[in-house]
Amino acid sequence: MYLDEDDQEPGGPDENPEYVAESDGFKDAIKEAITRLPEREQLFMALYYQEELNLKEIGQMLGVSESRACQFNGQALGRIRGNLEHWTKPEPD
Repeated sequence: MYLDEDDQEPGGPDENPEYVAESDGFKDAIKEAITRLPEREQLFMALYYQEELNLKEIGQMLGVSESRACQFNGQALGRIRGNLEHWTKPEPD
């Protein structure tokens, strides 16, 4: 199913995940959540998502195994999700 440009997604823009993800407030919240991470996880995020290094390369740089580098990713993403819960959970009626 395709939407015409005049059609809107069900639930309005506040419930549309793409709209929320593109909002300036959400981007600022992500940046803030990253600054709350432990220093090592911040470094991991920069190396993985900005520098586009793979887990093996990051592990070598940080002096840990590839699997430990993968754990950094999971931990960091979990912390970020926790800090962004109020953006992703619908408000009660």
